[in-house]
Amino acid sequence: MHQSFGEIEVILVDNARNEAIQKYISVLQDEQKIRLLYVPNINEGYPGGNVVGAKFAKGEYVLILNSDTTAESHAIEIIVREFSTKPKEVMVLVPKILVRQTDVINSIGMRKIRTSENIYTNIGASERDTGQYDAPMRVEAFDGPAFMFRRKLLQYTYLFDPRFFFGNETVDLAERMAKIGFSAFTCPRAVFRHYLRGTVISSKQNDRLIAIIVRNALIHTLRNTDRAMFFRTLIIGMCGRNIFGRLVTGRNRELVIPYLKGVTMFIMQFGTFKTAPSLVSVASRK
Repeated sequence: MHQSFGEIEVILVDNARNEAIQKYISVLQDEQKIRLLYVPNINEGYPGGNVVGAKFAKGEYVLILNSDTTAESHAIEIIVREFSTKPKEVMVLVPKILVRQTDVINSIGMRKIRTSENIYTNIGASERDTGQYDAPMRVEAFDGPAFMFRRKLLQYTYLFDPRFFFGNETVDLAERMAKIGFSAFTCPRAVFRHYLRGTVISSKQNDRLIAIIVRNALIHTLRNTDRAMFFRTLIIGMCGRNIFGRLVTGRNRELVIPYLKGVTMFIMQFGTFKTAPSLVSVASRK
C-alpha cells in the first residue's frame, strides 16, 4: 500500500478468518501513514464484508477495494482530488481498472447491454487501453473490484444487501443512487490493477454463483425499476436470450441450467428479499 496520499485508514475485513493474513497486517502496521483496523468476520460474501467494513470507516471518502486489486501509487490521491471538483450529487467515482500488469481493461464503469432490458456489462472489458475512455463520463453502474464513495451517501441509502452474497451488489447500489438523484462518474487517471485471483472453486460452485447472479439481477430490477422493465428482463433477457436462445443455438449451452436455477431461486426466495435492508448510517460514528 505505497500511496502518495497521506493519512490512509485501512479496514481489513477477513471473511475467512485466515491466520495467514496476520503477516500482512504486521507489514501494513509498519507504514506510518496507515491506521489499520482488522475485523474478523463470518463469510457474508462481498456485500456483507464491505458493509461491515464501511461501518467502521471514519474518513470523508471510502474506497472499496477487493483483496486481489491494487492501486497505482497516486490513484487514491487522484480520486480524492477529483471529488473536490465534482458537485455533491456525484457520490461515486470509478477508476480505470486494468487486468494485472497489462494494458487490457477490466472495467471503467458499467452500462446496460440493451436499453430494453436491465442487464449490465463492463465498459471497455477486454479492450486494450489506448486512451479511448480517458475523458471522465457519467456511468449507469460500476464494478466491484475498486470504487470510492462519499461516506455521506450512507445517510441516504444502505451500501449493499448482504443477502445478495455475490454479484450485482454495485449495480443495485447505482440504481438506488440514481432514484434519489445521485450519480457515478469515471476517474480514468486513477488506475487500479485487478489480478483476478478469486477463490478457486469447482464447476458446481461456479454454477451456483451464476445462479445467484441471475437471482440478484432479477431482485434489483424488481426493486429499482418499473414492472415493464422487470418482465422484459425476466422473459426476454434471462429466459429468452439466456435460456431458450442458448438451447436453440447451442452456444454456451452449459449455462442454461445455472440460469434456470437462478430464475427458480428468485421465485422461491422472492419473499425473503421483498423487504430491503434498513438504512445504515455511519455519519455519526466517531
